[in-house]
Amino acid sequence: MRVYLSKSEIAICNYVGKYRHFITSKQGTERKQDASQDSEQMSITGVLTEYSVAKMLNLFFDMNCDFRKFGADLESPELGLIDVKCVTKHGGNLSAVLWSSSKPCDAFVLTEIHHAHVLIVGWIESQTLLQDKFLHDVGNGSYYSMPQSYLKKFDEQRYAQNL
Repeated sequence: MRVYLSKSEIAICNYVGKYRHFITSKQGTERKQDASQDSEQMSITGVLTEYSVAKMLNLFFDMNCDFRKFGADLESPELGLIDVKCVTKHGGNLSAVLWSSSKPCDAFVLTEIHHAHVLIVGWIESQTLLQDKFLHDVGNGSYYSMPQSYLKKFDEQRYAQNL
């Protein structure tokens, strides 16, 4: 399901992402799986994708930029606590760092960021992803990774009116 954002929404998400990065980067070392990615851009992308999922599901999006301990990104009456993940490569896997198993989370939602839209790929219960059979290590530490084919799709007819 594609979510298109207005120029104003993109500008606000960019500002929130940059400010969250500014606040978070003062708190200590970065914890990211891919050291080649720019951490500020990762923060911006995170806000854009979290906002897009919130918009699609008609959920409250918290723009708070205070330092937080990285709990759930969103909360839904149906899915519970949601952790939004993003890939930049079409067809990329849903991945989560090893310490995700210690975070309060009921479901993961995978998004793909594109130039003109955010694609909401699908979702999966956290206990399904956070299993040893989905653990991988490509030399940068263990992480969970699941192909998109395992994900549940959102009902486009149900959520289209929110976009």
